[in-house]
Amino acid sequence: MSLASKVAASRKAARAEADEAEKREAFNNRFIAKTIMKAKKKGDIAFPSNEIESLTEIAQRVVAENFALYPHLAGVQNERILNDIVRKVDLDLPITVTARNISQEFYWEQKCAREERMKNVKKEQHGNSYKQAYIEVYVQDLLENLKSENTEQLLKDLDAVRYEVFSLKITELQHFKISDLFDYLPNLAFLQLTYGAKHVGM
Repeated sequence: MSLASKVAASRKAARAEADEAEKREAFNNRFIAKTIMKAKKKGDIAFPSNEIESLTEIAQRVVAENFALYPHLAGVQNERILNDIVRKVDLDLPITVTARNISQEFYWEQKCAREERMKNVKKEQHGNSYKQAYIEVYVQDLLENLKSENTEQLLKDLDAVRYEVFSLKITELQHFKISDLFDYLPNLAFLQLTYGAKHVGM
C-alpha cells in the first residue's frame, strides 16, 4: 500500500471513530434528557447518587473553601443552607476569620472536641456555649504563652474576639498590662490572675 493510501485510510478511520463518538454522545445526551424528564414527572431524583454533587452542593463547597477570603455570609438568608456551608468550613481557619463570622455552636463544638487543651473544658463553665468556651481558653493560652515579639498578633486576635470573652483564669501574665486587657475585652466580667502563690480575683 502506498503512503498516500495509508494516509487516506488513516483519515477515514479517524473520521469513522469521530462519527461513532458523536453518536454515542448524542445517545447519552438523549438518555440523560429522557431520564430527567421521567424523573420529573414522577417527582423522583433522576440520578440518585451521593457521588454526584448537585449545583447547590458545589456552590456551598466553593463558598466554604473560600471562607477565609469572603467570611461574611449575611446575604445567605436560608438557615439550612447557611448551616450546610459552615459545616464544610475548615476547622483550622484562624480565630481572626471565624470569631466574628461563625456563631453556629456545632462548629465550635467540633473545634473543642478535636483539641487536647479543650478535653476537660465544660461549656457550662463558659456561659453554656462551646464558642465562648473555646475562645476563652484560646485567649487564656495566648496570654499565658505570650512572647514580647508576638504582641502584634495577640492584639489582632483580641480585637477579633473582643465581644466573646466574659471570664478568664490566667496562671501567668507577661508582656501585657492588665489595664490593656480590659480595654481590648470590654465584656470581661471575671478575671483570675495567679502571681506565684497569690491569687487576685476580680
